[in-house]
Amino acid sequence: MKAQAIFLSVGEAKLREIEVPGPGRSEILIETKACGMCMGDIYVYEGRLPSEQAMGHEGVGVVANIGEGVSNVKCGDN
Repeated sequence: MKAQAIFLSVGEAKLREIEVPGPGRSEILIETKACGMCMGDIYVYEGRLPSEQAMGHEGVGVVANIGEGVSNVKCGDN
């Protein structure tokens, strides 16, 4: 499955397509609808912290797929 993520580096924000594996045992896959950014993300953009990874946290989304052994949520739950 493909997804898009924002990668930050000094003075740049790039939208990249990444490969996301399906959920493993006892895992769920969330289709993110929104997420928060924090000062750590801003520090990366400003060059105060080194990084080149997908940014954002505190995500909000919908269960897109469930792995084996998951019984407390179903696809479509948010």
